[in-house]
Amino acid sequence: MMKIVHLCFLGPFTENWSYQENLITKHQALNGHEVTILTSCYKHTETGELIKVSPCSYTIDNGIKVIRIKNKKSIVNSITLLKKYRIKKILESIEPDFIFCHGIGCRTYLQLRSYYRKNLKCKIVADNHIYLELEKYGKSLRSKLSDIYIRKVVKMTDFLFSKYYYITPSCFDVASINWNIKKEKLEFLPLGFDDTIIDISRKTELRQNMLTKYGLNKDSIIVVTGGKINEEKNIHYLIKHFVDYYNKYKTRIVLFIFGSYADENIKSQIEKAIDNKHIFYLGFLNQEDISELFLGSDVAIFPGGQSVLWQHAIGCGVPLFIKKWPQIEYLNISNNVYYINDIEQKDFYDSFLYIDSDELSMLKCNALSDKRNFFSYCEESKKVLDIE
Repeated sequence: MMKIVHLCFLGPFTENWSYQENLITKHQALNGHEVTILTSCYKHTETGELIKVSPCSYTIDNGIKVIRIKNKKSIVNSITLLKKYRIKKILESIEPDFIFCHGIGCRTYLQLRSYYRKNLKCKIVADNHIYLELEKYGKSLRSKLSDIYIRKVVKMTDFLFSKYYYITPSCFDVASINWNIKKEKLEFLPLGFDDTIIDISRKTELRQNMLTKYGLNKDSIIVVTGGKINEEKNIHYLIKHFVDYYNKYKTRIVLFIFGSYADENIKSQIEKAIDNKHIFYLGFLNQEDISELFLGSDVAIFPGGQSVLWQHAIGCGVPLFIKKWPQIEYLNISNNVYYINDIEQKDFYDSFLYIDSDELSMLKCNALSDKRNFFSYCEESKKVLDIE
């Protein structure tokens, strides 16, 4: 058993979400390790609202301890990277064997130096989630100043870190080019899926349940999309073109949408199209319900930006239809991905025609390959601990 500490200070930590810091910690705890998360006082509510809570310490599922720390008062408190959280004494009391820093370049990491010098056997790693396409990263003055600061922190703390993980190939570029991190220290650790809420053996049962519940024909093709429904996800374009496509071809495709609306205008557009015959809206779903929905479906389609739902769908053995972005070929682990070139009518029509053809059978077969376990958080949680 190892004592493991995760530092989550570059973003709010929210219990029961499906982010990397939630699921790697979960699986490490399930594997018998003693896991503690040190984080800020910021978290999201069930509706997605960002709130600030008082400093506290408590235990969540699987015996994971969460310690929320108030940042030290400073004139730079509005800048996340520069906030300072006092962790030195907490680390000395826990005496971790392994520390995982979520994010790179945080001022708080400077405190790791004194702990490491007294505990040279402790392994420390960090990960990077910043990629070049994120809000045109690198083009604004703010991001350029952030790069300068991160390079400085990296230079001062690099000796601490055994590995720096990157979640996409584009994140590798940021870490190596923008922050001067040595390539030999960088390793790929993609976002993954939670094995504990996916039972592939139930696919046939769950598909039949959906056909029965929604009164669908047995030859219906169940297509699923969802998540946070906003402008960037392009779900409103998907629905618009699907309605046009259905009116023209009378397709077997049935579209299911889940998630919460983040834009009233988009909500209005989508609600007008919902007919509960060929387009169904299921509202907000928890992770277990999303798993069952994916397992019972034939296709998962996401025409917008990066989402943790991509890997969730892959884990459920569902063909993935996603918008073509730079450097996302790694998702096509077993020829299980169809790329949508753009969000114009022709691009969606081509996708629907493929879904409504015999070619889909091969894609469905490929999606069930054991290669999908490359994205397993159960495996990733072990991988990060297995370092020299």
